[in-house]
Amino acid sequence: MHPLLTLDEVAQRYPCSPRPLRDLVHEHGIPVLRVARAMLFDPPALIALEEATRCHSRSEPTPARRA
Repeated sequence: MHPLLTLDEVAQRYPCSPRPLRDLVHEHGIPVLRVARAMLFDPPALIALEEATRCHSRSEPTPARRA
């Protein structure tokens, strides 16, 4: 069984406070576990969180500059 992380523990891994993470969970439907009022993250929830925060830029990559 994988360890479950609390909202505060996940916030410590990322450069933000728990409140923006809670908002991301609600906005993107991150599949967290709930026990009473606690929000717990298992590995699939962490993957979904990272996907939700990933920048999916549609711009073309710039060619490498030659020195």
